[in-house]
Amino acid sequence: MSGCTALGATPALFAGVQCGRLKLHRLQARGPRKETMHEMSIAAAVAEQVLAVAKENNLAKVTQVRLQVGELRLIVPEALCAAWEAVREGTAAAGARLEITEVPAKARCRKCGHEYHPEWPVFLCPACEQASVEVLAGEELVLEEISGEAEEAGSG
Repeated sequence: MSGCTALGATPALFAGVQCGRLKLHRLQARGPRKETMHEMSIAAAVAEQVLAVAKENNLAKVTQVRLQVGELRLIVPEALCAAWEAVREGTAAAGARLEITEVPAKARCRKCGHEYHPEWPVFLCPACEQASVEVLAGEELVLEEISGEAEEAGSG
């Protein structure tokens, strides 16, 4: 999709509007459940947060949104991109590019302290085969940056 980029698992720090962690709301599905309903509700929550931050920062138009998505969120980037393109239309974010940075999962065994990349859905420690783990990374859903164009003086 032209309005979306899914990046590899390379977390980065970005300058710009600080957004923080998203508060997701459950949206009621109308009609039969679609495979992309998970991503659609996330895209709608992202759009809601983006538009609120844009308004707070006097952005008339949002041009780019950077989002960190943890591997354990089980979000399909292509489905999130398609959902984003649908929910952004008719808003200040219409045409805004969504850039997704995937964050790899990382866990630490509470028994032996071994850190490893867990494979969904099995979280057994490969060193001691215990299932008592602490998730260190991979559950993120962070709105990192919003870029846009400021409102002209006197138009707000």
